Amino acid sequence: MAELEIYSDINLETPLTKLKLTNKEAVQQAVKTILTTFDGFRLFRPELYIQLDDLVFETMDDLTSFMVENLIISELENHEPRITVLDVQFDTDNERKLLGVTVTYSILGFDDQQQEKVRI
Repeated sequence: MAELEIYSDINLETPLTKLKLTNKEAVQQAVKTILTTFDGFRLFRPELYIQLDDLVFETMDDLTSFMVENLIISELENHEPRITVLDVQFDTDNERKLLGVTVTYSILGFDDQQQEKVRI
């Protein structure tokens, strides 16, 4: 029996090979889009971005980690109602000045957990 299509979205990464994403793939793409969108990138939805610009040159200490975690959770809760954020983990790469973020979340209507990893 085919899986019930609860969520769907247009494939932004490889639309020529697979035009439509469904269920977990669609939600995963939405989460990644929210996590990697910065101020000024979305002209028709200017409120959709994470305000990490102010924290880019800060030392990654406990306070900065706490602020970044709260920003991520807040934006995902505000803009992606299909998920519940379960955990946010950080992986710093001081040599390349990158912050790795792993967000663990559950999708409404599905039993398992998903993870999205991005580099900022």
